[in-house]
Amino acid sequence: MFLKLNYYKAIVPPRVIPAFAGMTRMNKRAFLFSLVFLALVFASADAWAKNKNVSGTLVISKVFVRPTVPNSLSSAAYMEIANNSDKQEKLISASSPDADQIELIKIMRDHGMRRMHEVDDILVPPHSVVPLKLGTYHLMLIGVKKPLVVGDTVRIELKFAQAGKVILNAPVAEIRARKHKQDR
Repeated sequence: MFLKLNYYKAIVPPRVIPAFAGMTRMNKRAFLFSLVFLALVFASADAWAKNKNVSGTLVISKVFVRPTVPNSLSSAAYMEIANNSDKQEKLISASSPDADQIELIKIMRDHGMRRMHEVDDILVPPHSVVPLKLGTYHLMLIGVKKPLVVGDTVRIELKFAQAGKVILNAPVAEIRARKHKQDR
């Protein structure tokens, strides 16, 4: 003998939502599916917002860290820093509990070769966006404490001259494949 359970009444009893009592089984399923869908949309919006850090007039977005390659103790962090103020801002240092140190790096051409050079700071002019991306600036994580794999999160603390400290939770993600020159 089987016990028949009306799980719709168990989840949303008719007295909670009066219109639910007159719904057909298909409408009840569609209604519940819509509730679950909305919950997922709000959860993903919250996750997106966590990848965007706002500190006063600074907005830091598109933050991610590259996964480490086997037997490597370094990685790189990329992001965009937007300065919405009337004053120049300066990123002066970065640190992480997941790495021994973080260096501010700029890629420069030197005798036809691109080379990494450590810089003292990264200037963010007023009302502008400075991308930390491949081929320009980035943060070099040195002495990474454990291998970084896609899906991990790295805590990074940025220190700005005006805004002070900003804490980021950067997801570890692959860099999208770059297009070949003939594809551009």
